[in-house]
Amino acid sequence: MGAEFDYRVYDGEDLKKIKREWKHDCADDRQENGWSYSGTIGMFDHAPRWIGQGDFKFSCVENAVEYMEETHDKWRSPLAVRFGTKNTVGYVIGGWCPC
Repeated sequence: MGAEFDYRVYDGEDLKKIKREWKHDCADDRQENGWSYSGTIGMFDHAPRWIGQGDFKFSCVENAVEYMEETHDKWRSPLAVRFGTKNTVGYVIGGWCPC
């Protein structure tokens, strides 16, 4: 059984809003791609593991995604990795999805 890497990017630091949007995006993905081994974010049914609270954050989305690709295991909860610059802050959420 394989895996595909999938993620979404959320701007801002309102974690309540980001969590709500993530749940909505996962539900939409399941409706669009099915409920079984689609290789997309709909396969995640657990809350993300948050990386980068407080002052810690990656400098850009690309670095956050690279960290996720190298760190996440496909059968684990998705990762939510914080990124930011002086003008933009947000989270990348996702990981390796079973297919």
